[in-house]
Amino acid sequence: MKIRMKLQGKITALVLAVVLVIFVAIVGTISVLNRRASLREAQELALSRSRELASVMRLEFERAIAVARSLSYVLEGLGANSNFDRGQVNEMLAQTLRRNPHFFGVWTCWEPNAFDGRDADFAGLDGHDKTGRFIPRWYRDGDRVALEPLAGYDVPGDGDYYLKAMERGTETILEPFLYEVGGRQVMMTTLTVPVEIRGKRVGAVGVDIALDVIHELTASMRLYETGFGRLLSHKGIVASHPDKSRIGDIAGETQGPGGDEALRRIAAGDSWFEEAWSVAVGQMTYKAFAPVEIGETGTPWSFSAVVKAREVLAVANRTLYVSLALAGAGLLVIVIAVWLIAGRIVRPLRTVAELAGRAREGDLTMTRDDFAIRSADELGLMADALAAMVRSQADIVFQIGQTAEAISETSASLAALSEETNASMEEVRSSLDQASELSESNSASIEETSASIQEMAGGAQTMAKAAVEGSSAGERAGKTASASVEKVQSVVDDLHGVGAKAEESVEAMHHLAGSVKEIAGFVGVIGSIADQTNLLALNAAIEAARAGEAGRGFAVVAEEVRKLAEESNRAASEVSKLIGDLEGRAGQSIAVTEETGRVMKDVAARANEAGRDLAVALKEINRVIEAIGTVASTAEEQAASSEEMASTMDQITAGTTQIAELVRSIGNASEETSRAAEGVAQQAQEMSLRGQELLSQIARFRVTDRGPSGLTALPQKGR
Repeated sequence: MKIRMKLQGKITALVLAVVLVIFVAIVGTISVLNRRASLREAQELALSRSRELASVMRLEFERAIAVARSLSYVLEGLGANSNFDRGQVNEMLAQTLRRNPHFFGVWTCWEPNAFDGRDADFAGLDGHDKTGRFIPRWYRDGDRVALEPLAGYDVPGDGDYYLKAMERGTETILEPFLYEVGGRQVMMTTLTVPVEIRGKRVGAVGVDIALDVIHELTASMRLYETGFGRLLSHKGIVASHPDKSRIGDIAGETQGPGGDEALRRIAAGDSWFEEAWSVAVGQMTYKAFAPVEIGETGTPWSFSAVVKAREVLAVANRTLYVSLALAGAGLLVIVIAVWLIAGRIVRPLRTVAELAGRAREGDLTMTRDDFAIRSADELGLMADALAAMVRSQADIVFQIGQTAEAISETSASLAALSEETNASMEEVRSSLDQASELSESNSASIEETSASIQEMAGGAQTMAKAAVEGSSAGERAGKTASASVEKVQSVVDDLHGVGAKAEESVEAMHHLAGSVKEIAGFVGVIGSIADQTNLLALNAAIEAARAGEAGRGFAVVAEEVRKLAEESNRAASEVSKLIGDLEGRAGQSIAVTEETGRVMKDVAARANEAGRDLAVALKEINRVIEAIGTVASTAEEQAASSEEMASTMDQITAGTTQIAELVRSIGNASEETSRAAEGVAQQAQEMSLRGQELLSQIARFRVTDRGPSGLTALPQKGR
């Protein structure tokens, strides 16, 4: 389950993590430095003490080997002068032992007959074996010194104390060994110096020393609490150790995988410091090694100081524990402080989030003072930017609302105007129907008059007989002509009325086109406002992204505003399409209406011409009536006049027929105009519906304290 941590917790956790890393780094660095310092101090101290005690032990060994070296020089001098006396040499050895209480024994061993050539004379005597070789060994027996012959001197292994020196021709020190003295095991070693006379090795002088003095030096060493020292021989045998059970054992570091390297470093006389397991204490220790150079033996021993690792690092560990305690306390204080500081930082952000929630629900009435941020830092800048953004959005919503109301009102006016235009077209159609009926009636009358005139022309030849009929027919023709003139004049008046209506229709259609253009301007303003809203929404989204978590609410608001801008833009585009269609139809209506006006003017002109023709015909008829009395004398003229009247009546009949056709054309044009007006009304109603939808979208937002409907005024800007 994913835990949603609040910003205050995130800030505290982040600072805690950073501070924890810093504290761990600091404490770790201090711990490492203290550990290194402790190790360096332990190394310096252990090596210093090891070298110090190694020097003391070297002096002890040097004292013994110096005595053996002096005895060797004396014997070489006696041998060079051939002034050997076994008794004198024994006395010299005994005195040497007595004068050096730390020596356990002093001896000399010579090759057969190499001392005085009298080995056979001393065979089996005191201090000799059956060979008679000069092999006296003086040793301590309690408080006195005693003499005994050397044993095993010619056997490899047991006689290495003698054979090694004779073989190498150099001073030697024997590996430590246990020797029973007075019923107890004593760790001892032997230092041997060869004797050369005239360049030939003839024997050796040696000193046996117990390592008790070395044990005392080893026991006196103290490092830290339980640190101790020990002496290792050339081959890694423990020659001295506080734990007596370890004396005579092989040192642990000379065994195992690194044993050969340790023996090599001891043999090379190296000094070093290492961390290694200690068999004696059963835990990890630090060990320092210092060489103990013994005369000219070439087989140095090594003194080693051993310190438990925990004792070396005790100070460093205590420092670490104290540092951890202080770091924990400091971390707790920092966490509390950061929590409180984060609370002060987050509190304004919570206010911003609440205001963002209000804005998301469409409430854009908040002001700068509602953010409750008085600081001039980034929070203050964010509050300024958000307040300005909300104010800008409120202005845009307000403008969109006003524009939507204007569109709705204009659409209603346009619909009413379209209905009025449709009604006018109905009146025009009605007038045209009347004109058509009158034209048909007039045509019938004219045809009847033409027939009468033709009859009158036919009867002109028999004028004498039909004078009375001619007079009667003339009267009827006069009446008919007068009626025709009146009917034609009525048609002309009706056509003038239709022309006036057509001009009114043209003016109405021009007014309609102007309204459509104004609506197109409103739609353009809406599109511009939608684009500006989209741009502001993008800027708001960018500001919200910069604000991070705190700007998430305003990012949602910006997205809602952007979607509203897109919907407004789409609605504006649809309205623009409708307006374009409306402009096209309005243009068609204007063109049809103007064509109707031109046709009506043409019809009126022809009707006037027909009226004039009828007037001429009426005059002719009157002239005929007046001339009936003189028919007899003017029969031929009457016949010609009758023919002319018949021709004129034919022209009148053709004009009347043309007028009827023009009236039908005007009727068709008025029907098209009526249909266009109905289309305009439908488009206006659809545009009104779009405006209502836009108003319903705008109604989601509150830009004043009066609620969603308060689009007549905006609140004052505040900070």
